[in-house]
Amino acid sequence: MQLIVSLKMICMYPTLVLCFQDGETTIHEVPCLSLTHSTQLVWELLPKDSAPVLFQKQHNHLNTLLDLTQVAPYALLFFDEQRVFISATFSLSPGEAPFALQTQAHYIALLPYPCNINFNTLTHLQMENPC
Repeated sequence: MQLIVSLKMICMYPTLVLCFQDGETTIHEVPCLSLTHSTQLVWELLPKDSAPVLFQKQHNHLNTLLDLTQVAPYALLFFDEQRVFISATFSLSPGEAPFALQTQAHYIALLPYPCNINFNTLTHLQMENPC
């Protein structure tokens, strides 16, 4: 029985809580994937069902280059090491057109677009069962 409980804890998705200035929150259960290289082809890591996903930087380089070719439509939310909201951008163009971005963010959430988020009032990210 103890072994089964341990396995459930290992396999649990973290719960992302996006916090806003007015005290409102939105909750998302998402897989947390590690970025172990400073350059990453994002489409290789995404689930096939266009579900939300959280990336956590695990390499020692200052910047991460994300190749977002074939990754659309998504809103990308960037957070620093303390999970404070830095910025947002979008990857909306379907197809083979090359699209990449470079970031110093420690956490990157990809949410299917359109999403009901007011980026002007987003303040930070909380996680339960962190990566």
